[in-house]
Amino acid sequence: MDFAQFALNQVIGLVVFALVLSGVFKVFQIKSELTEIKELLADIKRNTQDHQPADYAATGSTGYREPDLSILNDPAYGPEARTSD
Repeated sequence: MDFAQFALNQVIGLVVFALVLSGVFKVFQIKSELTEIKELLADIKRNTQDHQPADYAATGSTGYREPDLSILNDPAYGPEARTSD
């Protein structure tokens, strides 16, 4: 009976040690994954800043411009220009 109890304690001890060791390994694995994700997000942010419209960098605007309606005042496009032959 003493031998069985001793063997069972040894097996339980090894299992607990293996679980603790695998837990520590998993923590380092998660840390590594989070570091990779952080680097990828920084790369994405860096790449999107390079592709902003030119006027956005200068003015800080969204790049939207009011349409140029001055062509509508041109007499070449007015009702006088639309004569039927």
